[in-house]
Amino acid sequence: MSFPRQQARTRRFTIGVPRAFQISPDGRRVAFLRGRDGEDAAACLWIRDVEGAGERVVADPRTLGLAGEDLPAEERAR
Repeated sequence: MSFPRQQARTRRFTIGVPRAFQISPDGRRVAFLRGRDGEDAAACLWIRDVEGAGERVVADPRTLGLAGEDLPAEERAR
């Protein structure tokens, strides 16, 4: 893939970069928003355990609300 295509596809290499950090009151976890990879524009909520357990996705916008809810198409698009 050419550099201009890759730059456009990743929105100037900003997709996949963590943002909107929040530290838990006890300082043991950090929550942040980030896509699953460098080309995934959907911002998932991630939690990082400071003391080594790694990071994990706790909320993915693609799976939220899929538990049989009957939502109008406009609401699903949001």
